[in-house]
Amino acid sequence: MANPSRHISPRRRLSFQARTLARKESTSKKTLAFLNTNFGIFLLSTVFISSFTWVFNTWTTHTRHAEETKKTRQKLGLEMMNRLRYLDELQDPFLYDERHAIET
Repeated sequence: MANPSRHISPRRRLSFQARTLARKESTSKKTLAFLNTNFGIFLLSTVFISSFTWVFNTWTTHTRHAEETKKTRQKLGLEMMNRLRYLDELQDPFLYDERHAIET
């Protein structure tokens, strides 16, 4: 099957590439022109900055919460180790003298 792009003349190809480039340039110029309007500046200063602030606040809250959770887990692990150590000590029977001191 013949490739249709091979049958296009170099002059038409160049014209097509120039139109494509002009569209891209006009799109970027339109975007910059829009951002330079009052509404564009309003969007940049209000909506985008507030969105960034919200994302940053959410991120810092998440990291703070994760850090507190980590500290709580460490404290619980330490508490459990201490209590298990005391339970291991209770497995040994009391000596008679210590039992007599406890009963009085």
